[in-house]
This record gives sequence, C-alpha cells and structure tokens, in this order.
Amino acid sequence: MSDLSMLMDMGFPQAKAEKALNVTGNKGVEPAMEWLLAHGDTSEP
Repeated sequence: MSDLSMLMDMGFPQAKAEKALNVTGNKGVEPAMEWLLAHGDTSEP
C-alpha cells in the first residue's frame, strides 16, 4: 500500500495527502501525517 493510500485510508483528502507527502519530501506516512495535523485547518488543498 502506498503512503498516499494509507493517508487516504486514515481519512485525509487526496489533495491534502499529496501536498503533505510533497512538502515533507516523501519521507513516509508519519512525517506527512504530522504535517497534515499541524496544517490541516488551512483552506488550501
């Protein structure tokens, strides 16, 4: 299962999950999830 699929299975929208993976340098689910939790309230996808 890809990191993107794992984040989406956790309930994150695809666009935000993709952005989180890109911003964190595709270092894995945990850094992306931490970024999403810290920045998830922004209106930008």
